[in-house]
Amino acid sequence: MSYDKIEKTKGTLIQHGPSNDRVYLMKCNKRDPKISLKLVEEIAEKQDYGKIFAKIPAEYEEIFKENDFDVEARVPRFFNGKQDGLFLSKYRDENRASINEKRIDHIIETARSKETLRGPSINHQVRELGFSDTKEITEIYRQVFDSYPFPIFEEAYIKECLDSHVRMFGIEESGELVSIASCEIDFNSENVEMTDFATIPKARGNGYAHSLLHSMDQEMKEAGIKTAYTIARAASPAMNITFSKSGYEFSGTLKNNTDISGQIESMNVWYRKL
Repeated sequence: MSYDKIEKTKGTLIQHGPSNDRVYLMKCNKRDPKISLKLVEEIAEKQDYGKIFAKIPAEYEEIFKENDFDVEARVPRFFNGKQDGLFLSKYRDENRASINEKRIDHIIETARSKETLRGPSINHQVRELGFSDTKEITEIYRQVFDSYPFPIFEEAYIKECLDSHVRMFGIEESGELVSIASCEIDFNSENVEMTDFATIPKARGNGYAHSLLHSMDQEMKEAGIKTAYTIARAASPAMNITFSKSGYEFSGTLKNNTDISGQIESMNVWYRKL
């Protein structure tokens, strides 16, 4: 299986490749955002990607808008609890911008209609995972996802993440790990992406994702992180409901953005101040 590349150059962190058919500006050059803008434009043209996706501080909004980027999601106080964060996209393939808005709107409305829970619905035992769990972690991901934008099926990648900027949590049944999720932390910007939720088929329907998210919110708050967010599959009622019930606010839809479970899907952005 091939994965998109992650590269750091000219003060810019990017991910790109044919799997997602896009270039993703993950971190922008702070001194001169035009350097990052030019870089992703050049890569997209050279590789003929259908989409350019960027996550930037709001202060660079006009620079990107002047170059035909549109804001798809806005997260208040995303950077260090102060400056808003923007998720913007530019479509080189016009078909890529076409989505089933009615279906997505229905899922969002359904998620918002659910009662907000201040704690886990059931007191599941959540524990933090470590290097000794990586084999089980990758086995769970293989059961749940047909494809993923990062190499989560490889133990070496999981260990690398755990050793740098990721904390993982899980729930067991009779000593078997059955449900997992990750906190992908940006310590410099004091925000965290709640991601990589996966529960094996036989253990679904027990509210494990909600319990994991509640514990992760508490852990990140204690760690001094100011804003939590997620990029959830727009077509998944369960995950959108999980975040809405946990007090997260919807902020926008990223159209046909991510290769996950065998196809490119639209993603919803939800956020919460911790």
